[in-house]
Amino acid sequence: MLGKFGHVLPLLLVLWLVLFTIIKKLQSIGRLDNKEEKASLFVLVLLFAGFLLLMGCELFFLKDLFYPWRMNTVFKFYYQAWLLLAIASAFSLYFIGSRWRPATLPGKLSMASWWVVCALLILGSLIYPVAATITFTDGFRAGVGEPTLDGLAFVQRSNPSEYEAIAWLNSEVDGAPVIVEAAGGYFTDYFRVSARTGLPTILGCPGHERQWHGSDILFQGREQDVNLIYESEDISQVQGLLEKYDVTYVYIGHLERERYGDEVGQKFAGFMDVAFNNEGVTIYKVRED
Repeated sequence: MLGKFGHVLPLLLVLWLVLFTIIKKLQSIGRLDNKEEKASLFVLVLLFAGFLLLMGCELFFLKDLFYPWRMNTVFKFYYQAWLLLAIASAFSLYFIGSRWRPATLPGKLSMASWWVVCALLILGSLIYPVAATITFTDGFRAGVGEPTLDGLAFVQRSNPSEYEAIAWLNSEVDGAPVIVEAAGGYFTDYFRVSARTGLPTILGCPGHERQWHGSDILFQGREQDVNLIYESEDISQVQGLLEKYDVTYVYIGHLERERYGDEVGQKFAGFMDVAFNNEGVTIYKVRED
């Protein structure tokens, strides 16, 4: 039993010490006229809550799509734990620095060593934001365009035809009509049209939809229907699926051609109108009665 839960003993010890300190503070609550004393009590509560979350993640986890792994539990609760512990740590540095005044040489050397270790840890934690900025901006090297907050600038550089189509949808289409596009997996360029325009589509990323909903009951069969819209040669079947999902537009871009073949858009010309067309993208619109 001890071997199974031995890894949480340090956390239990820290929690006990923090809780003991809180109780001692509360016993003197009537004498807490000093604002710093009240602040220290509040920070102790934050510290206790942060360590309690950490220990909770070691003992329990939410059974979700990733079972038997607990990563979603850790992701969600560690965010809160880090915030609580960060506030408590910042105050703790101030608290120690304002009260630790050694008079002897060994004491002063100990204090100096303490602050050197703290400084190294803080400097170490600052490596990530610098390294991440360099990595995600490709080192601001020439040839990748000017720095910008425009999230579609990379599309304009890498796929001008698709950028033009997205810009047309954003500027010319009113309301929220449904648009069909190829559906794909995690961390791909699929479902990019709905993401970049805000227009609803039949199905986004199936894996993420399954995570958000807990199951695929609500969208079961939709991926197969999207495939049928692009692949089926039965026009009546395709029209039935478009009507089923109240579709207004069908998008034909490079991903649709890669997945369904270069001739994927030809059949739509027989019963739909071309709303937009350029070198790489064709958008068909359902004909109005």
